[in-house]
Amino acid sequence: MAALVLLLNWVNATGEYILSSIVQRAAEEQVAAGTLSREAEGAFIGAFYAEYFQVVNIAGMLLQLFLVSRIVKLIGVHAAVCILPIVAFGSYAIAALLPSLAVVRWVKTAENSVDYSLQNTVKQMLFLPTTREEKYKAKQVTDSFVVRAGDVLSSGTVFIGRPCWRSAPRSSL
Repeated sequence: MAALVLLLNWVNATGEYILSSIVQRAAEEQVAAGTLSREAEGAFIGAFYAEYFQVVNIAGMLLQLFLVSRIVKLIGVHAAVCILPIVAFGSYAIAALLPSLAVVRWVKTAENSVDYSLQNTVKQMLFLPTTREEKYKAKQVTDSFVVRAGDVLSSGTVFIGRPCWRSAPRSSL
């Protein structure tokens, strides 16, 4: 479970960095093209994220209300825990083929809404059959240290990959 949390947090945090870079680059391109003033650049980015998180939260809520219990009942907890990795892999494969702001936005929307609803629920369900002592020890380590370790791996990935990312042609956006 800890390895899954580490890997998924690493991928998700790196994806968030990629999304923010693409949003920043899109805003800069609009300023350069004259369709957006430099003063309105922050408002453009803020509006993007407001709409993005609104859709993520609504999708996550709808998934939680109408699908999570049915998915767990139909395929079980151990199979349901594999859905987010499949969604993330498929989403990033699509984003690699079509690297645009719209595609990356919907990729991250799908990933985050499944993460916040289904993945969070099944992750908590995996701790149900454990003893109280196991739960308090393993869950604390997983929820704190392992999540932060995923963030550290993501920052290392961004640090190493950033020179390549910055030199990518802008026409792909």
